Amino acid sequence: MGMSLRSRKKRLVQETILDAARRLIRRDADLSFSMKELADAANVSFVTVYNYYGSKDGVCQALFDRVLQETLDCLHSVETSSFVERLFVFVRAAVEEVLKEGVVYRAVCSSMTTITKDQPLTPIFDRTSRLWLAPIADDRSWIRPDAAGMSLEFISRQLAIVYRGVFSLWLCREIGDEEFLLRVEAGVAMAVFPFAIDEIRPALMAKTATAHRRIAEIADEKKLNKLRA
Repeated sequence: MGMSLRSRKKRLVQETILDAARRLIRRDADLSFSMKELADAANVSFVTVYNYYGSKDGVCQALFDRVLQETLDCLHSVETSSFVERLFVFVRAAVEEVLKEGVVYRAVCSSMTTITKDQPLTPIFDRTSRLWLAPIADDRSWIRPDAAGMSLEFISRQLAIVYRGVFSLWLCREIGDEEFLLRVEAGVAMAVFPFAIDEIRPALMAKTATAHRRIAEIADEKKLNKLRA
């Protein structure tokens, strides 16, 4: 059964507020806008914004959850029985959904990973681990017999750590947009390789080799550009 009219209206207001927040963050990556300014941008009352999200941190968490859901939606739209294809479609979606709104999600996630007296660290490890369970859930066909005791939950958490590590480097601009996907692809391939059956190991090796080659090319291009400058 679908959502009630009241639930649909509530969802529409919430999405309107989040859309307004994204517009404000595009112009103000320091998140210095007030909740009143957010309410005005969304054309709703301050009380409405406060009731739904409570604070700017609550808005950031909702925006973070939205990109997780958009990533899942990309996975659900793909029809393939291949574990490797499904996994790397998901990897691409996880990166591209962030890069689509790079300014917004860099600001949002920087805020969520900053600890202050008024804002404790937002717990996102469990959320991202559940996200990375999606491409491997209910499928143990790719796991080699001698790794049969390995839980999918453990593997998904390792994938979340890989992604979070690369994401953190991108967040602080130690790697650029052009390397983001390559680094995640290589890290994910290397993380699942020890558990993978022989039939899919060549595909995982190929992903790693391609990423290695392209990252080296990017490094060479940067060196060349410095020499030309």
